[in-house]
Amino acid sequence: MIFTLEYRQLRRFLTSRYLLLYFAIPMLAIVVTMTNDWHGLMWNSFHYSLTEPNSLIYGHGSGYYVLVAYNYLIVLLGMAVMVRTWLQSKQPYRRQVSLILFSCIFPILSGLAYTLGLDIFPGLDITPISFLITGLIIALGVLQFGLFDLAPMARHYLIENMDDGILVLDAKDRIVDINPMAENIIGAPGGKALGLPISEVLASWGTFLQSIKESNQPK
Repeated sequence: MIFTLEYRQLRRFLTSRYLLLYFAIPMLAIVVTMTNDWHGLMWNSFHYSLTEPNSLIYGHGSGYYVLVAYNYLIVLLGMAVMVRTWLQSKQPYRRQVSLILFSCIFPILSGLAYTLGLDIFPGLDITPISFLITGLIIALGVLQFGLFDLAPMARHYLIENMDDGILVLDAKDRIVDINPMAENIIGAPGGKALGLPISEVLASWGTFLQSIKESNQPK
């Protein structure tokens, strides 16, 4: 949740007050877990596995299901933010968001399988293991596909619909943002210019391109 809010640059939801709110139930869950022997809210029973030798399957108390409900609420809210980001983004931002969303599938499915009793190994929650797959996908995205090289920028609807063309370059002179008017001017609709060097996109704009290069020279 925090990652998606930071990625989407919704920092108004990342103030100290909001962070305390997000962590209230997880911190309470830690206390409930450490004191479970007194009340049994997290685990209230156990029995031997009928299929796996020397294995115990724990029964869950009401506190466990409250925590599960909270976890999936947070996960769904985070994914909703990412899906909306995908819908509002252009390439290559959509490729970034798609990779992030795909990496989230594995811990979600493994957690659901454990909670619903559909796990491959009865009583074994493989959710922590599934995060290994998530990490490998993100690592592949970073190393192979330049994930996060082009950081998403907050866009205002006024800029999106204004009559002036806007191009935004990063430190490596790559186009990281462009509005529809600029796309029409340079003849690259559909976000095709995003991520490309300005020298490549404006190769035929000799004088204008040279003025951009000169403006970036240190004085």
